Amino acid sequence: MFVLSNRLRIRIEISYSLKDKRQVVRSIKDKFRAAFKVPLVEVSDLNNKNFATLGSAFVCEDLFYGRQLQQRMVEFILDNCHEEVIDVEKFEEKY
Repeated sequence: MFVLSNRLRIRIEISYSLKDKRQVVRSIKDKFRAAFKVPLVEVSDLNNKNFATLGSAFVCEDLFYGRQLQQRMVEFILDNCHEEVIDVEKFEEKY
């Protein structure tokens, strides 16, 4: 069994307040959840109005399939996020 996770750091330039940032993050999270049925959560930079760090994790039996799904998740965010994605990190652990 494998646990795969992603962490993405996004710069939100059009945000003038935390409320603006949360609207952008909420939109990204809703689109992601509708596409993959996997939750995407804000894991860091909660009080920074111009940056958001988002993370997701899932468990799978087949590492090859898990890596493909992980790559599709990252590509989905890169394609559907109108903000600048600064950093993408991928993690995997075997149990």
